[in-house]
Amino acid sequence: MRLEGKVAFITGATSGIGAVMARRFAAQGASVVIAARREDRGQAVVEEIRSAGGRAAFQRMDTAIEADVRASIEFAVGTFGKLDVLVNNAGPVDLIQSGTDRRAHELSSEAFDRIVQLLAPDAHPEAQTGPAPAPHAAASPALAQPAAPAPDRLSRLEAEVARLRRQLEGLAERLGEPLPG
Repeated sequence: MRLEGKVAFITGATSGIGAVMARRFAAQGASVVIAARREDRGQAVVEEIRSAGGRAAFQRMDTAIEADVRASIEFAVGTFGKLDVLVNNAGPVDLIQSGTDRRAHELSSEAFDRIVQLLAPDAHPEAQTGPAPAPHAAASPALAQPAAPAPDRLSRLEAEVARLRRQLEGLAERLGEPLPG
């Protein structure tokens, strides 16, 4: 198994691609720490991994709270003795919620650019006007201003999603596993 003896720490692994990564890492031999806000879902993923013979633990963590992040890293090292892999899969919930569940192309320019800076700071240099804000910074009410759909932002987002999909397909191919959905 490729990840035998490794310890992986995955944020946002209670559903979606984070949960898929947790299951795949465990199937490849890694011990997995699932760090997320939704304890019931996190425990369910842990139980699924354990039922399949893997090693996993859940730690409740909100990425917007620095003390939670520090405590979660300490939990991972305390539980499994080390940390080899970090996967930051959790999204900036404060910003996403500040957009009142708008689609990405409907967010204000400021909200969209801040999300891009947080999730992929090197992907769109034109969106950077300085260092990326701290992940625990509170969202500004100005970021929630409605905006008309912006095709240029939509095409940038689609290009970024396509780039990430290609990376995931390459990873899936190396692991010998098909990519879900």
